[in-house]
Amino acid sequence: MDALPIDSVLDAVVAEARRGAVVLQAPPGSGKTTRVPPALAEALPGRIVVLEPRRMAARAAARRVAAELGTRPGEGVGWHVRFDRKVSDATRIVFMTEGILLRQLAEDPFLDGVSAVVLDEFHERSVLADLALALVAAVRRDVRDDLSVVVMSATLDAAPVAAFLGCHALETHGTLYDVDVRYDPRPDSRRLEDRVADAVAEVAPPDGDVLVFLPGMAEIRRCEARLHDRRTRILHGSLPPEEQDAVLTPSREPRVILATNVAESSVTVPGVRAVVDTGIAKIARLDRATGLDRLDVLPIARDSADQRAGRAGRLGPGVCRRLWTAMDHRDRPDHGAPEIHRTDLAGAVLALLDFGEPDPFAFAWFDPPARAALVDAMALLEALGAVADGALTPLGREMARLPLHPRLARFLIEAHRRGATDRAAALVAWMSEGGRPEGDLEHQEVPGHTQRLASRLVRGLRGPSGPRDPDAIARAALCAWPDRVAKQRGEGAVMVGGIGVRGGHTPLFVAIAVDPARRSERGEWHVTLQTRVDPAWLDATSRVVVRFDPDSRRVVAVQQERAGLLVLGERPAPRPSTEVARPILFEAARDDWERVLPKNDRDWDRLVGRLKWVAAHQPHPGLPDGSPASLEPVLDALCAKADGFDALRKAPWRGTLLDLLPWEARKALDERAPESLQLARGRPLRVDYPDGRPVLAARIQQLFGTRETPRICGEPVLLHLLAPNGRPQQITTDLAGFWASTYFEVRKELRRRYPKHDWPDDPV
Repeated sequence: MDALPIDSVLDAVVAEARRGAVVLQAPPGSGKTTRVPPALAEALPGRIVVLEPRRMAARAAARRVAAELGTRPGEGVGWHVRFDRKVSDATRIVFMTEGILLRQLAEDPFLDGVSAVVLDEFHERSVLADLALALVAAVRRDVRDDLSVVVMSATLDAAPVAAFLGCHALETHGTLYDVDVRYDPRPDSRRLEDRVADAVAEVAPPDGDVLVFLPGMAEIRRCEARLHDRRTRILHGSLPPEEQDAVLTPSREPRVILATNVAESSVTVPGVRAVVDTGIAKIARLDRATGLDRLDVLPIARDSADQRAGRAGRLGPGVCRRLWTAMDHRDRPDHGAPEIHRTDLAGAVLALLDFGEPDPFAFAWFDPPARAALVDAMALLEALGAVADGALTPLGREMARLPLHPRLARFLIEAHRRGATDRAAALVAWMSEGGRPEGDLEHQEVPGHTQRLASRLVRGLRGPSGPRDPDAIARAALCAWPDRVAKQRGEGAVMVGGIGVRGGHTPLFVAIAVDPARRSERGEWHVTLQTRVDPAWLDATSRVVVRFDPDSRRVVAVQQERAGLLVLGERPAPRPSTEVARPILFEAARDDWERVLPKNDRDWDRLVGRLKWVAAHQPHPGLPDGSPASLEPVLDALCAKADGFDALRKAPWRGTLLDLLPWEARKALDERAPESLQLARGRPLRVDYPDGRPVLAARIQQLFGTRETPRICGEPVLLHLLAPNGRPQQITTDLAGFWASTYFEVRKELRRRYPKHDWPDDPV
């Protein structure tokens, strides 16, 4: 075999793996995918499992390694991906997707017979890859200290992964060949397909392929039509495996290969000497306003751009034409946001519960997701019937055994119970492979190429199909998307949670999919896929709901007619009791302090300023510091006698706060932030505390006889020295200095304007 850059660190990788774990960072084309697994298989006794982010990559890598070892796929080296398995008892190295490993972990938490798990291209950071790393680390920590874990990537930030696993990180430098990276000289606003065509003409070598990275199938088809070249081939995850494999087979004549980011890593497309990179990709993100995952076309990060450019340098010096400027490239982030922080986590949480983890919130994640995302995932699984009281139900366990998103699994199981197994399996196969049906789900024409996948899905179902129900598809959709039920209202419709949508054809319907790019003038999202709902299918209930009304800013009670999560109608109910309303008003007010605090109340503002002064200079444990959090007991007490924000704003905040203070705290407040100061002459003068600092405003005559600046907590008071008409003449913290110098200049002017006032030569 030809020498590769990875060969220089193979021994070190194996040695670290024997100790337990290792993180390997190696550039694209260095040979890590094909050389590390065989080296581990030679050193370790059991099976080597290699995780790839995509099915296409797993099959291609397995074929390549088998060819290098001189065996046929399925003998020493094989693959196991969704509905495609080429493994025998003699197979030592198995390439698989993360989902397959998670399924195996649920059935065999000890991973008997497996000596090492290799996570390849971990920089892609899919949710399932993050979950697989955490689970494998837990298995190794708790029950299998002999299990080796190897994490590999070209652009990974290795330090956090190594710290998580408690191991060393290794790195190999050097690529096979140099790649000439070229940018747009200036921003180009032409159509994408025109820009791609020009770039292909610019970089196409006479003896090699051009690999073009595009965001999706729609863009691929437009570029295919624009190029109008018989050499054009397509590489996309939704294509049948045989069509994908054909593109990954060497060709005698040069080709132009239009691909999505499936060709970014792991997959080696033979013959590529030039890359055209559009710099964009379809990235899944959860829209919390709707609870839906959506695919947005967004700029890729620099690590992805490096991966793509590396495809051109495997056979010899290559060229990468980037369709963006060098300045744009400098402004892009080093790494893209991990999927665990931007997508729906229901599938990951279902797999975690199926593994036996009792609490997803306490699980030792590699990169913990936001708590709100886990709450949403658990809520969805409960709505689907997969989880009850925090534990997996029998239905949930059945759903976990299907290689589908929990919604699609629930849909298929329900349709199977209602006698529509084949029809539902065809729809699910289409949608799970990236199909985007539009219109009415019950009347979709499913592409023929999904039949093989559909038949495999059917084999994964338990028990015989139920009796035929003519409404099976619609009712199964209602079970799978209970949080998407919508009710017509005026010209549009309102979905569960109050989200506005348009496009429903029946009074009640399930908005299965929406298009965020197609909005009405009022911002309602357009429904692209739906199915009808018969009101008789809904289990309607009536109950009184007490809530905060954002329009009136009051706590109100309403009698609601509900069907699951959908509000069918509501009417006013009697005013709620104080015990019920108080915590609701408190929570709403706590999130909107500016609307409930008193306005233009100088006594309140002065009290808050005094508290802030004490907190900053001589804190007392019994005194709040003047921040909103410290004033929550006052708010809570006021909520007992108010029903809304208007009443709170007019409530006696100052008196309530003072009444809540213990005697010792009240005494400390008066001593450390007095309301007034007694000077050498006259009555006590009031002290203000704007911005938490003591300020004393007094006419100059009131300070005659006072030599030094008064102090509070050892700090000088800011003096506003006023003329007889009340206008400031001087602002100072140095009264002695004022008497010694500035006073005589001020006296000259003021004595002329106010001759009846006393202006002594010695003011002290």
